Amino acid sequence: LTAGIVQTVGVDPHQFRATLNDQFGDPWTSPASVVFSYRLDGDPAWTVGATRPAVNGMAVWDSFQAPAGLYQVRAEVGTLQLGVVAEVEFADPVPPGTRAAPVRPDVDPSNGRRVVGSVGVADVPAAAAGLLEAVVAGSSGELARCLVEPVGGFDCALPAGLVDGAELSVWIEDDLGLVSPVVLIRVDMVPPEVEEIAPSDGSELSGVGEPGDVVVVRDSGGAELCRAQAAADGAWVCVLAPSAPEGALVTVVERDAAGNEVEVVWRIGLPRVELGGLSVARGSEQSATGVNFQPGETVSAVMWSSPLPVGDAVAGVDGRVEFRWVVPDDVESGPHRVVMTGAWSGAFEAVFQVPPGGSSSGGTGGSSSGGTGGPSATDGDGLPVTGASGVGVLTALALGLAGVGALAFTWARKRRRA
Repeated sequence: LTAGIVQTVGVDPHQFRATLNDQFGDPWTSPASVVFSYRLDGDPAWTVGATRPAVNGMAVWDSFQAPAGLYQVRAEVGTLQLGVVAEVEFADPVPPGTRAAPVRPDVDPSNGRRVVGSVGVADVPAAAAGLLEAVVAGSSGELARCLVEPVGGFDCALPAGLVDGAELSVWIEDDLGLVSPVVLIRVDMVPPEVEEIAPSDGSELSGVGEPGDVVVVRDSGGAELCRAQAAADGAWVCVLAPSAPEGALVTVVERDAAGNEVEVVWRIGLPRVELGGLSVARGSEQSATGVNFQPGETVSAVMWSSPLPVGDAVAGVDGRVEFRWVVPDDVESGPHRVVMTGAWSGAFEAVFQVPPGGSSSGGTGGSSSGGTGGPSATDGDGLPVTGASGVGVLTALALGLAGVGALAFTWARKRRRA
């Protein structure tokens, strides 16, 4: 049991620290409750002053106040029934010039590699004098100790081997042995989650991540294009400067407060559907090309009015995917939609006509970049609803372009916490 003395105006609060070790001299890590008691010298009775939990083998009582006199203080580990383990004596009033114990520090979340934080404003003068250290302890005892910088910040490197969820205790200690209240944090090694990125024309990039995370967008050469922070609902918008051209690959980096990062490579460009013909007869082949989807993205194509699946394909490194099929013999004349839905980009469509009769009336092809919703169970555009038939079986020739594996894309799902 050690005592630290604090000089204040009027009354003198004192701080006492009980350090618990096992028989090997290592910090006691099991749950323990320390009872601090005191009495004026000569008094037979003890008065209980406070009960404090022991965290990583240390309990602190920093609110004892009493008139001037000689006192005895003891610490008892009640749950272990060890009785009195130590006694100290001190005289009151204390000599002037002593200082208060450090206040509770602010500590950032940690990914297990470093612990970063800052001391309170009242402790900056002591930090500037080089009198403060930040101490980090785990279940096995002290892990790191680093000098607090003159401006009040600290950055303690941690040893390897910590696991996600490990509990760390952080406190500030001065040259007299006075310590601040302990701050408990848990190691967070789980990378953040990029939940959504919206297709972009290159002027800005937007998406949804985790609230408070910082999002940085870089070009293919590593130059920063913009930086944003996710709002309370996770949404973020980043204005690219300079803007990026269609087809450019940018890297989106999301970093959480603990320092964990996830990177996603994103292709600039608004997806669209380009048709091989604007008018295609029954029994004739139609083709559709999806442009500006994300490399490696799975794209599904459906011909409407009634849902006739064309097939699935994976977009190549150029963001393109192609489908070919035969228009069924039993579809109605009139307009029909081709809807392509990307797993990440959303749904986009184009419209072509099926003319009356059985022959194609030509057409030069066309495209559309509109549409954000997929096909519904009930057609809402007034298009003729066709029936499924075994005669006009769709032959999907999904031509996934090669080379998708040449790029690495990271999509990390972050574990949800209660």
